[in-house]
Amino acid sequence: MVNWVPALNVGTRRVGALLWSSVTFLSGLPSVASSVTCKPRSAKTEERQMGSLTDNAMDRLILAVKDAVIKSTKVESNQAPERDYGYFTIMSRSTGKVLRVVAVGDVPAAMVEPCERISLEKCRRTFETGNVSSWVDRDFDAKEFGGGIELDEEFDVIIAFSGLKEYADETVCIDAAQKTSLISEGKVAAILDVSSACVDYPVTTTEFLKALEAA
Repeated sequence: MVNWVPALNVGTRRVGALLWSSVTFLSGLPSVASSVTCKPRSAKTEERQMGSLTDNAMDRLILAVKDAVIKSTKVESNQAPERDYGYFTIMSRSTGKVLRVVAVGDVPAAMVEPCERISLEKCRRTFETGNVSSWVDRDFDAKEFGGGIELDEEFDVIIAFSGLKEYADETVCIDAAQKTSLISEGKVAAILDVSSACVDYPVTTTEFLKALEAA
């Protein structure tokens, strides 16, 4: 409400007094920009605005990984069918921020630390190199394994699993990403082109993925 200040004179001076009173009042009001308080973005909100997955999408992806791990134990070509556990990591592709690290299955006490550490390492290395997967610069002797992959660019995410055989770690990630529509056929082909060239195992990732899908 404008406080009208009485003018001592008439004419232009009266108008001037009214205008000055109005200006004085209005100058005390906060501007539109300064009156809008921007709340600090929570970590969850920031993740979404960065292009990363929503919480619900990450939850669905984790459930899909758990299902894929269980299915992998039924695949005949699996060299370690007794392994039904591991650690799953989700990381921001653009920032390297760890979004989720979750245990899958009943991880033996002796395997908790190595599985979690290796899962994180796969994501971190894929982030640092910018490669499509951790298999690109895999170094078995240095304990730098395959099993980490990037999803489609629009989702801005890298995922990795550790606990199974390398080929199973990677295919579990691919299968879960496919089931939740987070990866294109082109991306899958690029990932498999690298890992399926590995001759260290009697089964390739391409073969294991097909068997996993059929399980």
